[in-house]
Amino acid sequence: MSSIFKRNLQKIVTLLLRFTAVMYLFSVVYPYIIDPGFESTFGIWIVRWGLIIAISVFTLGVFILRRSDFLLYGYFLVFIAALFQLFVTMISNEPLPGIFVHLYVITTAIYFFTKDIRNTQGHQHHRSRKENKPN
Repeated sequence: MSSIFKRNLQKIVTLLLRFTAVMYLFSVVYPYIIDPGFESTFGIWIVRWGLIIAISVFTLGVFILRRSDFLLYGYFLVFIAALFQLFVTMISNEPLPGIFVHLYVITTAIYFFTKDIRNTQGHQHHRSRKENKPN
């Protein structure tokens, strides 16, 4: 592959990863924006606008961060949201179908936010071939 194709493919994949992280967090927050579950209208108003501001700041931050920072911080927040959704799903009436989806999202989030750690440490723990050869 040419370097231009690789660079453009990486940009497209990164853009899709950013978009999916924002959409997953929006899908977690959306039910609470629609109906926070408070009796008073003042509490509903505060929670709705707080969640709207939080998701807006997260969206802006996701698209501003460098790729490595996005993989670390963005998918850590996706991990936290997936843990929350897993807990909510476990206490619901029919938890079994939803549990597997959230476990998959948790696993994927762990993969992405540990990717740079694995890449940087993977080369440091191997001895070079010259050190292993006997004289």
